[in-house]
Amino acid sequence: MTDSLQDAIKQYIGYLSYDPSNTLIIRKLVELYLEANTPHKAHEVISHYTANEDIHLSIAKSALASYQGNDEEVVALLQHHTGVYEEAVIYLLALAYLRLNQYDNAFNTLQVMPVEQMGIPTRLLFARALHNLGEVQKAIALLEEYKTSAECIGYLALLYWDIEDFDKAHTLADSALAIDPKQLEASIVKGFQLLSVDNLSSAQTTFSQILKLKPKSGRAWLGTGLICMQQNDLNSAISALRKTTQYMPNHPGSWNTLTWCLLINNQLDEAEQAALEGLAIAPAFSESQGMMAIVLCFQNRFDEAKAYYRKALLLNTDSLAGLYAKYLILARLSPEEAQDVFQQLMNISITEQVTVGSVLKKNINRQEKH
Repeated sequence: MTDSLQDAIKQYIGYLSYDPSNTLIIRKLVELYLEANTPHKAHEVISHYTANEDIHLSIAKSALASYQGNDEEVVALLQHHTGVYEEAVIYLLALAYLRLNQYDNAFNTLQVMPVEQMGIPTRLLFARALHNLGEVQKAIALLEEYKTSAECIGYLALLYWDIEDFDKAHTLADSALAIDPKQLEASIVKGFQLLSVDNLSSAQTTFSQILKLKPKSGRAWLGTGLICMQQNDLNSAISALRKTTQYMPNHPGSWNTLTWCLLINNQLDEAEQAALEGLAIAPAFSESQGMMAIVLCFQNRFDEAKAYYRKALLLNTDSLAGLYAKYLILARLSPEEAQDVFQQLMNISITEQVTVGSVLKKNINRQEKH
């Protein structure tokens, strides 16, 4: 605890001794105790207050519940206070909704406040809500003028990575890590950058470090799963990817990657369930349509697969999953056409500097043997 924080706590303890019923003082003291990582002290302050509850006490209780990860309690305490124009209410409630994967509720909570009046933490939450709703460009616009903190810069790096502006993502990630070497999103970008150039050992170290700090990082579990796939450790890959879908249940790419692993591990029923999850989340995502087609091909349901791969290629002519499903179907009917599709597949980029390459080739060979 810093000296200034300790002094502030002493100051508010003094205020409270003179005015023990002042809930604004209680709220401030709770916030200071949480900043000092002493939640038991925050709980003591709240529990000693027995008079009528008001908005400040609700915020204090919610701040403690949020610190402890009790997001349902935060929602219960604050969902009826959204009419009170108080940034702390908006921030705590939106954070709880985000952690509960209720992105629409988070967005609706945040949009009642003018963006120009938001502090940086609230603005970051708004960017996260937009990102999770697929509004990546809006999230970027929200943060571009606020590149003042490591967290803003790091999150921008992740946003640019997601739209495949890799050069900008690298630059921003390096800037964020220069300010804070443990910045989460910047570290994730660096991990995937290392993975994209086959530096698996360094990528694994990076993702392991992230998971030590944030065990529920879906992105880090995704990176770990992809590394295990590269190493042909399918059971470990599946285990990691199940954690990815647990912590990022609305991310279709994670469901599709899990589907792929289950397929090549010959867990066809589970693969179908994972593919259906990805398709339900993002029916307009070409890879989800294509992955469903691949599952059906592996189950020898080729006639059913045709509708899915055709829709995938209508959505995106370079759909990796759509083209692979088409390859599997043509391989039975027209080997020459199948070879043309295979060559097209090999030239498609998976991510930065990586084409379909070794993992897909191994999996195609394995499927041809069955």
